[in-house]
Amino acid sequence: MRLTATLTLTAAGETYSPVTEYGASLDLDAFTESTGVTPDSASIVYIGTTYGEVAYTSQVAPTGAGAYVVFYKVIGDDNHNDSEENSLVATIEKAEAVIDLTEVTTLFVYNGKEQSVSGAKGSGEISYENNAFVNVGEHVVIVKSAESGNYKAGQVSVDVTVEKADVGDIVFENATFTYDGEAKSIFVENHLDDEISVTYYGNGVIDAGSYVVRAKFA
Repeated sequence: MRLTATLTLTAAGETYSPVTEYGASLDLDAFTESTGVTPDSASIVYIGTTYGEVAYTSQVAPTGAGAYVVFYKVIGDDNHNDSEENSLVATIEKAEAVIDLTEVTTLFVYNGKEQSVSGAKGSGEISYENNAFVNVGEHVVIVKSAESGNYKAGQVSVDVTVEKADVGDIVFENATFTYDGEAKSIFVENHLDDEISVTYYGNGVIDAGSYVVRAKFA
């Protein structure tokens, strides 16, 4: 497919000869700087090719990543002939990946279960690496953004902290028993994490009387 567009220029010379080499932007100011031609906003036709297929045809400068061929010529005036039709190639490169961690929580409290981060947003599909942690300490999670139409693939490291948990309110209450010749003991009543051990001192009494029982957590 071949398209022709016109541009208007006022300059001296016998015949206009547009410059054919052009850089990596389709900004109209860059076009003027490279070619010496000052077009109006609707005078250029862009044919874009992406992966070998025509994907864009318009008189409006494109913004998406891709390779573009521009067909144009300069219209003469009373003192100048029209230039020959010419073309140039420009490429809009993909931008660096954008990864937004605003909604990512990086501080956790130990609960004995596997935890992970979430909430990252990006210019491509988001995925995570090393995103499973249990124990107290510092952990590093990799957040990845896949390549997309206008953005490259990219990744960032996220530092995650798991803090120690509080044991919580302990239910360890007084108790009264009637002597029956059997040993008597009292215990912490609320459920504790499996990794918390309790050692009791003073349990297992038999004779009548008042006793103090202590519980030590580790």
